[in-house]
Amino acid sequence: MSITPTLADRLAQNRANGQVSVSKQALFSRRALPTWAQLGLTPYLCVFGACFSLYLISLVLVWDQFMAVRPFFSGDLRHLGLAIALNYLVLMWSACIIQYKLQSAGLQRSGWGVTVICFILLNPLILGWAVAIVVLWRAVAAYHLLQAEATEKAQ
Repeated sequence: MSITPTLADRLAQNRANGQVSVSKQALFSRRALPTWAQLGLTPYLCVFGACFSLYLISLVLVWDQFMAVRPFFSGDLRHLGLAIALNYLVLMWSACIIQYKLQSAGLQRSGWGVTVICFILLNPLILGWAVAIVVLWRAVAAYHLLQAEATEKAQ
């Protein structure tokens, strides 16, 4: 069983060998990277984007209720709370799938467990949005890396 080194491992190995700056494409040249279609992240990113949009809207509504600037809801808030919690769980699930797929492809070092811990520890009402932005940023970075690799192979 061979363990393929991740990008961080290859960077550390190159720094130890005296090579300070090496492009990401050169680091991945020894290993065949999957294409974006082979990763299959597009449906999960669509779910992630929809849930993140609903989460941001519901976050604004909840903070509006807490600050009592203008009461949006006059009745029972249990249904809104349940909807927000379910949306947050689906957001966390899709983020974990994205992180797992990126890690299994060797494009990411941290896995889905770190994402779950961050989603739970960073309160959904205060900093839960930061984890979602980091996951989205990593997926976009992986997309650009794979597109650059595909265009380099095509030339």
